[in-house]
Amino acid sequence: MKKPQPLYLSLGEVFLKDFNLSLFIGLSLLALYHHLPESVSAYDFTGWYTWGIVPAFNGFFTGILVLILNQFFSRRNFATLYYTSDKFKLLVIAFAGGACAYYLSTSAAATYLVTIAVIIAAAHKIRHFIFKLSSLLFPRRLATFRDLGQFLNFFITLIISFAVINLSANAVSLNLHETAAFNFGDGITGIVDALYFSIITMTTVGYGDIVPVTALGKIITAFECITCYLTLGIMIGIICRGITFQQK
Repeated sequence: MKKPQPLYLSLGEVFLKDFNLSLFIGLSLLALYHHLPESVSAYDFTGWYTWGIVPAFNGFFTGILVLILNQFFSRRNFATLYYTSDKFKLLVIAFAGGACAYYLSTSAAATYLVTIAVIIAAAHKIRHFIFKLSSLLFPRRLATFRDLGQFLNFFITLIISFAVINLSANAVSLNLHETAAFNFGDGITGIVDALYFSIITMTTVGYGDIVPVTALGKIITAFECITCYLTLGIMIGIICRGITFQQK
Protein backbone atom coordinates (compact mmCIF):
# COMPACT_ATOMS: atom_id res chain seq x y z
CA MET A 1 0.00 0.00 0.00
CA LYS A 2 1.07 3.52 -0.65
CA LYS A 3 2.80 5.19 2.28
CA PRO A 4 1.09 8.39 3.49
CA GLN A 5 2.76 11.66 2.57
CA PRO A 6 4.84 13.21 5.39
CA LEU A 7 2.92 15.72 7.46
CA TYR A 8 5.13 17.49 9.97
CA LEU A 9 3.33 18.78 13.03
CA SER A 10 4.35 20.94 15.96
CA LEU A 11 4.97 19.30 19.32
CA GLY A 12 1.63 20.63 20.56
CA GLU A 13 -0.20 19.13 17.57
CA VAL A 14 1.50 15.77 18.13
CA PHE A 15 0.43 15.97 21.79
CA LEU A 16 -3.22 16.55 20.84
CA LYS A 17 -3.05 13.74 18.32
CA ASP A 18 -1.14 11.01 20.17
CA PHE A 19 -1.08 11.70 23.93
CA ASN A 20 -4.24 9.78 24.89
CA LEU A 21 -3.19 6.67 22.96
CA SER A 22 0.29 6.86 24.53
CA LEU A 23 -1.17 7.27 28.01
CA PHE A 24 -3.45 4.27 27.49
CA ILE A 25 -0.50 2.12 26.38
CA GLY A 26 1.49 3.34 29.39
CA LEU A 27 -1.36 2.42 31.74
CA SER A 28 -1.59 -1.03 30.14
CA LEU A 29 2.13 -1.61 30.69
CA LEU A 30 1.83 -0.59 34.34
CA ALA A 31 -1.10 -2.96 34.77
CA LEU A 32 1.10 -5.84 33.59
CA TYR A 33 3.37 -5.11 36.56
CA HIS A 34 0.91 -6.98 38.79
CA HIS A 35 1.48 -10.12 36.75
CA LEU A 36 5.26 -10.20 37.17
CA PRO A 37 6.80 -12.93 39.37
CA GLU A 38 6.19 -12.24 43.05
CA SER A 39 9.89 -11.76 43.78
CA VAL A 40 9.92 -8.88 41.27
CA SER A 41 6.51 -7.29 41.72
CA ALA A 42 6.83 -7.29 45.50
CA TYR A 43 10.05 -5.26 45.39
CA ASP A 44 9.44 -1.86 46.93
CA PHE A 45 11.04 0.95 44.95
CA THR A 46 11.58 4.06 47.06
CA GLY A 47 12.96 7.55 46.70
CA TRP A 48 14.42 8.50 43.34
CA TYR A 49 13.57 5.05 41.96
CA THR A 50 9.89 5.78 42.51
CA TRP A 51 9.91 9.28 41.04
CA GLY A 52 12.62 8.84 38.40
CA ILE A 53 13.60 5.34 37.31
CA VAL A 54 10.17 3.69 37.28
CA PRO A 55 8.33 6.40 35.25
CA ALA A 56 11.33 6.73 32.92
CA PHE A 57 11.37 2.96 32.41
CA ASN A 58 7.64 2.91 31.64
CA GLY A 59 7.99 5.96 29.37
CA PHE A 60 10.80 4.27 27.43
CA PHE A 61 8.85 1.10 26.71
CA THR A 62 5.72 3.10 25.93
CA GLY A 63 7.75 5.06 23.37
CA ILE A 64 9.02 1.84 21.78
CA LEU A 65 5.52 0.39 21.48
CA VAL A 66 4.07 3.62 20.08
CA LEU A 67 6.82 3.80 17.45
CA ILE A 68 6.13 0.19 16.46
CA LEU A 69 2.41 0.94 16.15
CA ASN A 70 3.18 4.08 14.17
CA GLN A 71 5.30 2.06 11.77
CA PHE A 72 2.41 -0.36 11.33
CA PHE A 73 -0.02 2.51 10.73
CA SER A 74 2.29 3.95 8.08
CA ARG A 75 1.73 0.81 6.01
CA ARG A 76 -2.04 0.84 6.28
CA ASN A 77 -4.05 3.45 4.38
CA PHE A 78 -7.04 2.82 6.63
CA ALA A 79 -4.96 3.84 9.67
CA THR A 80 -3.35 7.05 8.41
CA LEU A 81 -5.25 9.12 10.98
CA TYR A 82 -2.94 7.61 13.61
CA TYR A 83 0.25 7.98 11.57
CA THR A 84 2.77 10.66 12.66
CA SER A 85 5.69 11.54 10.38
CA ASP A 86 7.95 13.18 12.96
CA LYS A 87 9.27 10.20 14.94
CA PHE A 88 11.26 12.26 17.47
CA LYS A 89 8.28 14.37 18.54
CA LEU A 90 6.14 11.25 18.67
CA LEU A 91 8.73 9.58 20.91
CA VAL A 92 8.76 12.61 23.23
CA ILE A 93 4.96 12.55 23.59
CA ALA A 94 4.89 8.76 23.99
CA PHE A 95 7.59 8.93 26.68
CA ALA A 96 5.61 11.64 28.48
CA GLY A 97 2.45 9.53 28.22
CA GLY A 98 4.19 6.50 29.74
CA ALA A 99 5.66 8.57 32.58
CA CYS A 100 2.34 10.31 33.26
CA ALA A 101 0.62 6.93 33.42
CA TYR A 102 2.72 6.14 36.48
CA TYR A 103 2.25 9.52 38.13
CA LEU A 104 -1.51 9.25 37.53
CA SER A 105 -1.82 6.88 40.49
CA THR A 106 0.96 8.23 42.74
CA SER A 107 0.53 12.01 42.86
CA ALA A 108 -2.69 13.96 43.37
CA ALA A 109 -1.35 17.07 41.59
CA ALA A 110 -0.12 14.97 38.65
CA THR A 111 -3.49 13.24 38.48
CA TYR A 112 -5.32 16.54 38.06
CA LEU A 113 -2.87 17.79 35.42
CA VAL A 114 -2.98 14.54 33.45
CA THR A 115 -6.78 14.49 33.58
CA ILE A 116 -6.94 18.04 32.20
CA ALA A 117 -4.48 17.09 29.43
CA VAL A 118 -6.57 14.04 28.52
CA ILE A 119 -9.78 16.09 28.34
CA ILE A 120 -8.10 18.75 26.16
CA ALA A 121 -6.76 16.10 23.75
CA ALA A 122 -10.15 14.35 23.59
CA ALA A 123 -11.98 17.65 22.99
CA HIS A 124 -9.57 18.46 20.14
CA LYS A 125 -10.29 15.12 18.47
CA ILE A 126 -14.03 15.64 18.77
CA ARG A 127 -13.80 19.15 17.31
CA HIS A 128 -11.57 17.96 14.45
CA PHE A 129 -13.93 15.11 13.64
CA ILE A 130 -17.00 17.37 13.68
CA PHE A 131 -15.24 19.63 11.17
CA LYS A 132 -14.53 16.59 9.01
CA LEU A 133 -18.14 15.44 9.20
CA SER A 134 -19.46 18.88 8.27
CA SER A 135 -17.81 18.55 4.85
CA LEU A 136 -19.77 15.35 4.25
CA LEU A 137 -23.17 16.85 5.03
CA PHE A 138 -23.47 18.78 1.78
CA PRO A 139 -26.15 17.53 -0.65
CA ARG A 140 -25.03 14.65 -2.90
CA ARG A 141 -21.68 14.41 -1.07
CA LEU A 142 -20.83 10.72 -0.72
CA ALA A 143 -18.27 9.26 1.68
CA THR A 144 -15.24 7.40 0.33
CA PHE A 145 -13.67 4.27 1.79
CA ARG A 146 -10.89 6.52 3.10
CA ASP A 147 -13.55 8.52 4.95
CA LEU A 148 -14.89 5.29 6.46
CA GLY A 149 -11.38 4.40 7.61
CA GLN A 150 -11.11 7.79 9.31
CA PHE A 151 -14.50 7.25 10.95
CA LEU A 152 -13.31 3.94 12.36
CA ASN A 153 -9.99 5.39 13.51
CA PHE A 154 -11.72 8.29 15.22
CA PHE A 155 -14.20 6.02 16.96
CA ILE A 156 -11.40 3.81 18.29
CA THR A 157 -9.49 6.89 19.45
CA LEU A 158 -12.61 8.23 21.16
CA ILE A 159 -13.13 4.92 22.97
CA ILE A 160 -9.54 5.02 24.22
CA SER A 161 -9.86 8.69 25.23
CA PHE A 162 -12.98 8.05 27.30
CA ALA A 163 -11.39 4.95 28.85
CA VAL A 164 -8.46 7.10 29.96
CA ILE A 165 -10.81 9.85 31.22
CA ASN A 166 -12.73 7.26 33.26
CA LEU A 167 -9.51 5.86 34.72
CA SER A 168 -8.40 9.41 35.54
CA ALA A 169 -11.73 10.05 37.28
CA ASN A 170 -11.13 6.97 39.41
CA ALA A 171 -7.64 8.18 40.29
CA VAL A 172 -8.93 11.65 41.21
CA SER A 173 -11.61 10.13 43.47
CA LEU A 174 -9.14 7.84 45.21
CA ASN A 175 -6.62 10.66 45.67
CA LEU A 176 -9.37 12.63 47.40
CA HIS A 177 -10.02 9.56 49.61
CA GLU A 178 -13.53 9.21 48.24
CA THR A 179 -15.43 6.36 46.60
CA ALA A 180 -14.08 5.39 43.18
CA ALA A 181 -16.05 6.96 40.31
CA PHE A 182 -16.49 3.55 38.61
CA ASN A 183 -16.48 -0.01 39.93
CA PHE A 184 -13.39 -1.00 37.94
CA GLY A 185 -11.06 -3.74 39.12
CA ASP A 186 -7.40 -3.29 40.02
CA GLY A 187 -4.32 -3.47 37.80
CA ILE A 188 -4.79 -4.81 34.31
CA THR A 189 -8.38 -5.78 35.19
CA GLY A 190 -9.16 -2.09 35.74
CA ILE A 191 -7.66 -1.17 32.34
CA VAL A 192 -9.73 -3.84 30.61
CA ASP A 193 -12.84 -2.78 32.56
CA ALA A 194 -12.40 0.87 31.53
CA LEU A 195 -11.96 -0.05 27.86
CA TYR A 196 -14.86 -2.49 27.99
CA PHE A 197 -17.12 0.08 29.68
CA SER A 198 -16.34 2.69 27.01
CA ILE A 199 -17.06 0.20 24.21
CA ILE A 200 -20.42 -0.96 25.56
CA THR A 201 -21.40 2.63 26.38
CA MET A 202 -20.43 4.10 23.01
CA THR A 203 -22.10 1.25 21.12
CA THR A 204 -25.28 1.77 23.24
CA VAL A 205 -25.21 -1.82 24.56
CA GLY A 206 -24.89 -1.12 28.29
CA TYR A 207 -24.99 -4.49 30.07
CA GLY A 208 -24.92 -2.84 33.49
CA ASP A 209 -22.18 -5.01 35.01
CA ILE A 210 -19.87 -1.97 35.22
CA VAL A 211 -21.50 1.30 36.22
CA PRO A 212 -20.65 4.82 37.37
CA VAL A 213 -20.83 5.01 41.16
CA THR A 214 -20.35 8.66 42.07
CA ALA A 215 -21.74 11.92 40.72
CA LEU A 216 -18.47 12.53 38.86
CA GLY A 217 -18.70 9.15 37.16
CA LYS A 218 -22.33 9.75 36.20
CA ILE A 219 -21.56 13.17 34.70
CA ILE A 220 -18.71 11.72 32.62
CA THR A 221 -20.88 8.81 31.48
CA ALA A 222 -23.72 11.16 30.51
CA PHE A 223 -21.33 13.22 28.37
CA GLU A 224 -19.93 10.02 26.86
CA CYS A 225 -23.44 8.82 25.97
CA ILE A 226 -24.39 12.13 24.32
CA THR A 227 -21.12 12.18 22.36
CA CYS A 228 -21.51 8.62 21.10
CA TYR A 229 -25.18 9.08 20.13
CA LEU A 230 -24.38 12.17 18.07
CA THR A 231 -21.28 10.58 16.51
CA LEU A 232 -22.96 7.28 15.64
CA GLY A 233 -26.08 9.01 14.35
CA ILE A 234 -24.17 11.28 11.98
CA MET A 235 -21.83 8.48 10.85
CA ILE A 236 -24.70 6.08 10.12
CA GLY A 237 -26.58 8.82 8.26
CA ILE A 238 -23.57 9.58 6.04
CA ILE A 239 -22.89 5.89 5.36
CA CYS A 240 -26.55 5.25 4.45
CA ARG A 241 -26.35 8.00 1.82
CA GLY A 242 -23.91 5.84 -0.10
CA ILE A 243 -20.21 5.27 -0.65
CA THR A 244 -18.12 6.18 -3.65
CA PHE A 245 -14.85 4.62 -4.79
CA GLN A 246 -13.58 8.02 -5.92
CA GLN A 247 -11.15 9.73 -3.55
CA LYS A 248 -12.14 13.34 -2.93
